[in-house]
Amino acid sequence: MNAPLILGFCVAMALGPGLAAAQELPSAADQVAPRPQSGVSDPDKKSAVPPVAETSTAWTVSLTTGYYQPRLGTLNHILNDTSVTLLWDPNFLLPRNQNFPFEARNLSVKGISGGPTYGIDAFYSLGGPHAFGLSFSSWRGETFGQDMISLFLRSNAPSIIVPRSARYNLLLDRVFLEWRYHMLRNPAGRGVYVNIGLVGVTMAFLTMDALVNVVDPNLSFASVSSDESFGWGYTTRFGVGGDYPFTSWLSIGGQANYVLSTVTKVRVTRHFSAGFPLTPIADPLSIRPGVPLPQTFFDPNEGRTVTYARVTTTGEIQEEAGPAKDLVLELSGLEALIKLTVHF
Repeated sequence: MNAPLILGFCVAMALGPGLAAAQELPSAADQVAPRPQSGVSDPDKKSAVPPVAETSTAWTVSLTTGYYQPRLGTLNHILNDTSVTLLWDPNFLLPRNQNFPFEARNLSVKGISGGPTYGIDAFYSLGGPHAFGLSFSSWRGETFGQDMISLFLRSNAPSIIVPRSARYNLLLDRVFLEWRYHMLRNPAGRGVYVNIGLVGVTMAFLTMDALVNVVDPNLSFASVSSDESFGWGYTTRFGVGGDYPFTSWLSIGGQANYVLSTVTKVRVTRHFSAGFPLTPIADPLSIRPGVPLPQTFFDPNEGRTVTYARVTTTGEIQEEAGPAKDLVLELSGLEALIKLTVHF
């Protein structure tokens, strides 16, 4: 047999097991970065979930309710301070006499506080985090007061004591064009957003009433004097909110806003005076001979701006008003809402 062939066969038999073992050993690169096991995905190749998922519906309509607290610093100060009055207040315009000076006519009442608000809004999603919509809301605040006052029913008869009640009512209607930006939203619709009122208008309706119930053996009746005024101003609001879906078409949510709004001009739209004589006849019920009868120092005509002033009584029943200032309604304040939303 050929000696070289035999030698080569022996070397191959000796090195065979070593070569097979060498093929089964991992390479240096594999030891540094081992291959992923079967069934386990590579994290580098895993797609990230977007923080704001697309909505399945474009339109939403929400019914809202909640609590709103406007500041109303100037108005509430006037209602609490008996030395300052709204010159269009029907209580201030009741006929004065020696037993019924300004300090008694200007009934002190509590300020108007916060209360429930109701509204509706509709939003359209532009895709992604952005949505635009219109919203409308309404809020009403009231305060009351009552006391006993002295009035002359006739110019030739003595005064009588009758009950009086006063009511101050403020109605606010608002319209907003709003932008909503979702920071988080999962595919089911649960998420958090920022809400900003781009353009808004507040319409304010102020009503002041005085009710006098006359109960007398000779004459009994009820007399109402009223003043209605209106003003408007630009407004905005900003806040945060969230939604929690019940189904694909219905969700519940909440929203907290801070409203920025001021109405600088309020004008009389209607004034109705009480049917009492302005002053008693001097004789025989004169306060004192030679004392001039008091005269009204302003005219509550429709269209005039509602003003307020500090009033003092001088002499017997004469009154002087300080510089008149325009009534300003400060309507900025916090607003908390809950809403029921339909998606379609």
